Amino acid sequence: MPTFRRKSNENYDGPWILSEAALRSLDEVLDDIAASYTERREKDLESSEEERFRRELRYHREATEHEVVELRAVAHAAALEHAEPISRRWVFFLPNGVSAEFDSLAAAASAAELTNQVPIGFDAKLAYARSSVSVELSRDHDVLWTRTWPEDDNLAQSAASRVQSWAEANRPSWWLRLWHQTRLFIWVPVSFVIMLATFVMAAVTSSRPAESRALEAQAEALVARGISPQNLPQAVDLLLRKDFDLPGPQHHPPSLPGWYYVLVGGLVVLGIVLSFCPRKVVGLGNGRRRYASSMKWVTTVGYTVPSIIGGSVILPWILSLLGRVLNMPANQ
Repeated sequence: MPTFRRKSNENYDGPWILSEAALRSLDEVLDDIAASYTERREKDLESSEEERFRRELRYHREATEHEVVELRAVAHAAALEHAEPISRRWVFFLPNGVSAEFDSLAAAASAAELTNQVPIGFDAKLAYARSSVSVELSRDHDVLWTRTWPEDDNLAQSAASRVQSWAEANRPSWWLRLWHQTRLFIWVPVSFVIMLATFVMAAVTSSRPAESRALEAQAEALVARGISPQNLPQAVDLLLRKDFDLPGPQHHPPSLPGWYYVLVGGLVVLGIVLSFCPRKVVGLGNGRRRYASSMKWVTTVGYTVPSIIGGSVILPWILSLLGRVLNMPANQ
């Protein structure tokens, strides 16, 4: 049966708003991968020791039992000396191109470098021999990368599965990613809707057709009564207004319904709110405050946007519909 193989490299778009708890869960994932690396290292160490021991035995075929024990100890020491170490590091990117490197996340959490500055990214890396795994939140972009090496190694495949599962569990929600991707041109659809609503409302609320029908009614009544010297001026007035499409004496400029202003105001507020999307946050050290404020803003927008859409778009439409059903003006 074909086996499913994960990609060794994956990219995840932001905005990445990572809490300290999320970073600690990543550190726990690296702990699990490090345990697998340790098992492989012990096997490699045993293999190297056995190979050295057998090579020494070929040169000491008549060695006594005591000498064999010594040869085994020498082989073990040599294998241990040449064994590849397991390296692990956390590098946090700071403003102005500065980086701070630590052996563990616990050391980074209380370090003065992070207490005084806000981290803008990180690179968590674990490596043994030719195998490595890395999780990096880019310094310059709001993108998280996961990398494992080599692609054809079972241990690397297991590591890729673990770090990618962590990334998928902690990645931003779909609506936050959509907000982040559309924040730069949010005013394009907002402006379009406002312009469209203005043109539609101007056409709908125009009073000229109603005035034309009123003039026709007056003319019909006048003809029914008959033209006389007394109503001749009125007849001429009606004729001129009809032929030259002139406004009536009681003409007032058409006014837009009140809910139109609610709609436009709501869209403007919506555009302003959505223009400020939170950027990547690493909630460690001095970044804890930024994480807290970013989450408050995300929560506020999560409640505000549906309220604006409901209050400025859906509610006016419902009121307008009810007004027509009840034969009442929509803006009353």
